[in-house]
Amino acid sequence: SGNNTTFTHVSGYRYPHIATDTSELLVWLDPTAGDESLSNWIDSIKRIYGDANIKSVCEDCDSSLMLLSGAGIPNFIQTQTTCTQGKTNCGPSGGGNGLYWSLNFPVQFTDSIDKDNHVTDLIPNGQPTKSAVVIAVFDTGDDPDEPLLVNHLYVAAEGVTSCKGVDGNGGWNFVNDTKDWRDDYFANGGSKHGTVVSGFIVNQEKEYGENGIKILPVKVHDSKGRSDLYHILCGLAYAQKLGANIINASFGFYAPKYRQTDAGLMPDVSATLLKAYIQHYLTNNNIIMVAAAGNRDDANESLVYPSMNPIGVRNLDSVSFYPASLAPELWNVIAVTTINKNMVCPDQNYSSHVVDIGVFADKDFVFQNPIAPTEAVIGTSFAAPIVTGKIAANYFRIQPVLSSVGTVPSKSTIWEALGTSITQTFTGSTPPPSQLVNGRVTHKHS
Repeated sequence: SGNNTTFTHVSGYRYPHIATDTSELLVWLDPTAGDESLSNWIDSIKRIYGDANIKSVCEDCDSSLMLLSGAGIPNFIQTQTTCTQGKTNCGPSGGGNGLYWSLNFPVQFTDSIDKDNHVTDLIPNGQPTKSAVVIAVFDTGDDPDEPLLVNHLYVAAEGVTSCKGVDGNGGWNFVNDTKDWRDDYFANGGSKHGTVVSGFIVNQEKEYGENGIKILPVKVHDSKGRSDLYHILCGLAYAQKLGANIINASFGFYAPKYRQTDAGLMPDVSATLLKAYIQHYLTNNNIIMVAAAGNRDDANESLVYPSMNPIGVRNLDSVSFYPASLAPELWNVIAVTTINKNMVCPDQNYSSHVVDIGVFADKDFVFQNPIAPTEAVIGTSFAAPIVTGKIAANYFRIQPVLSSVGTVPSKSTIWEALGTSITQTFTGSTPPPSQLVNGRVTHKHS
């Protein structure tokens, strides 16, 4: 909702429209940062730039995460995002002394459901023999009546209360701030996005018969698939506090990889706040985030690709797609795309530096819809939950790595613990190693 405003910078680097308008600013004070006063910082914006007021607060989940609005915000944003010689912190987000701010980026998914191009896929039916793993599914919600999910929905143990109160013990709707997290999104007359994503995850429990899987619905996308960075972040704090082991992030937003300034080409700082937030709530708590690598998005990606000589359209060495593009920097962020035996899907993102793993599709880059067998779905939104489910169903393999005292987990130790029966490294040209980190791939079913 609101205005579709574009921020224009230099040399063709621009930012997509933000969720509301240019008078909205996302701010966060890291709880470990010390005594810096957020109220003093807001007062300084008022003195220098004009009116700035608190529009929304994440409340008990994270009281230092909030949205600001007011006449002074556009002036602040314009000043902070103007790149001049010698200025290194120019971009749509910034941080210092534990205080972070960002534009409230729109967060979305661009996937498709095709009722005609279906495939036949036999689903194994193993029964879990080990403890349940809690997966927070950040999406459009879930259908509580979907048979595949009925016995896989998470409810906190007795005596546990979520940061949203007892009503939030089994999921939360961050769109309307209610306990009604039911999936109300329909794509092209097909199935509900969040419910399909959860279905892919649950099917991996049946595949392996090891760890059980419990889905924690975190509804951050509305009935049209729209969300924003503020609600995503608030949801992360909620999921961590309620005990999630894994976050499934079938969404993202595009941003430039670099920005041209008077001082030369410099790394963009779009993800300063997002990275710090994930580190605080997820990385430091050994919570894994499995993120979609992103799909073709003509409406938004063209705004952030370099105007001259991109390394390659669809190559995440040219642009960033967050949170997946944090994968090289954070061991617990895993970026996922779709492949066949020869290549990554032409409409999905790849990179030998960013994208950790490719999932073999059932047919022609499509997957059979787990809750509607006559439908086929395509997009990294659906490749990601297959990897999420594999990690969850085999969580007993990586738990020693995550719980080892005095050591920091790494992505390589996670892959090693999962084993070659789950993920494999391909060499040669099948698929091209240049499209995936170490050419790592996995199959939907073993």
